[in-house]
Amino acid sequence: MALAAWEASFNSVNGLRSKGDVSIPMSNSASTIPLVDLVILMDTSPSMKDVANAVSDAVAAAIAAAETNCPADLRVVWLGIEGRWRGTAFKRTLRTYLTKECGVAEAQLRGRKRGELPSAGAQEDAARAIEDVSNHFDWRETATRALFYLGDEALDGGGDKTEAADIEAANLAIQSAQASHVRVHTYLGMSKSKHRDTIQQEYARVAAQTQGQFFAAADAPTNFAAVLEQIICGSQTPIYYKEINMSKKSSSQNSEDKAADAPPANQTPQSEPQKSYVPTSMTGLQDYSYWWSYAREQAKKSGSKSKSFRRGRIWA
Repeated sequence: MALAAWEASFNSVNGLRSKGDVSIPMSNSASTIPLVDLVILMDTSPSMKDVANAVSDAVAAAIAAAETNCPADLRVVWLGIEGRWRGTAFKRTLRTYLTKECGVAEAQLRGRKRGELPSAGAQEDAARAIEDVSNHFDWRETATRALFYLGDEALDGGGDKTEAADIEAANLAIQSAQASHVRVHTYLGMSKSKHRDTIQQEYARVAAQTQGQFFAAADAPTNFAAVLEQIICGSQTPIYYKEINMSKKSSSQNSEDKAADAPPANQTPQSEPQKSYVPTSMTGLQDYSYWWSYAREQAKKSGSKSKSFRRGRIWA
């Protein structure tokens, strides 16, 4: 009830278009604080019900703490994968939001429908859901983009251990998140699987490769207020994967240019001119590169006769 009253008050103040959207301007100076769009995405298989309640109950405390420590113009949208949780903030499915609110055609979605996979597999189809959010969510133009996924099974339709299909699905999710500049945070709930470590590795990898944070359940209950605050505060810095890729491409191009400038195989390369000792006129320092080369050559000549280092001996 506290969550419903809190959410309703914000919706009425901010004129939000549908239930489940929470928009919180944390400062009167909107031009000086970052815009953050945060999608909280949930595995809706039965084992995650307690987590859904805990996360929903923690939101008010998390927002209050973030307002003090890292103010932002924050928009939060809560979505379940092929399911909803009554009495929680997860009142809409990802599929419904993307098709109804964002106008995305069903055929464009990668996530599978309930009934297409055994058991609750479609409700645990995390990697494809991350793809769909990254590619089709209605992100605000100037907002930083963040996604927080909570689940307890493998990333490709669930399962109690990570297999090749899960790794490939995670790779595609990472590619989509990077292409859309989405920071993905992940949370792995409790599991009795003896292969839990393999699942944890993939959850952590998805977060790390999208500049997000990874969280895992421990024996004690998770403090979701602190987790959500960390996510809000940690999602305010823009990420630019294209610049990183361009940098790599530039380095590759430079290597190709160097290869093109190299002499033919049958041609003897010209030796590098001998450096000379010339004191620099600007700083008065001696030519470091000359003395470094000199010391290296002397070390090679000394061979086995070189003296071992002893305390008090000065080496230059």
